[in-house]
Amino acid sequence: APGWFQGVAKAFSTIGSARVMLPFCVLLGLWLWFRSHSVARYFALSISGAVLLNLALKLFFGRTRPQVVPWLWQEGDASFPIGHASMAAALAVTITALLWRTLYRWLSAVLGAVYVIVMGVSRVYLGVHYPTDVLAGWALVAWAGGVAVLLWERLREAQQSGRQR
Repeated sequence: APGWFQGVAKAFSTIGSARVMLPFCVLLGLWLWFRSHSVARYFALSISGAVLLNLALKLFFGRTRPQVVPWLWQEGDASFPIGHASMAAALAVTITALLWRTLYRWLSAVLGAVYVIVMGVSRVYLGVHYPTDVLAGWALVAWAGGVAVLLWERLREAQQSGRQR
């Protein structure tokens, strides 16, 4: 990769770290809470569910990190699945789902996809994950997507029952 990508990869690793993502998600969750309790509950369920699934899978598999190349970033916990990629994917899907009925849906989807791809590629580039770790992290997006589908189904049912009255 070009030399500048190492800086990008390290920046994405910092952005995707728990010390940055946790406060960001808490602040975003609080902001959503003051706007809509149901939206904030969806956000909390989607994000926290993905995080808990990731932690449970890391404990279950306990896969060690690759020792193929020298690491360009230091990590301590298990490698599989990748928390950075799963969190990025869950956040991108959750935000896109929240914006889906607005003019920003496609912008959110495209920016979210770029964010998710660069996050995953950067973690492999830094030598701290196998590509399969990234794929497994991305697969956890199914949780966030499933929660979004259930939420929209409940909203649709509520709207239909409101029209029948």
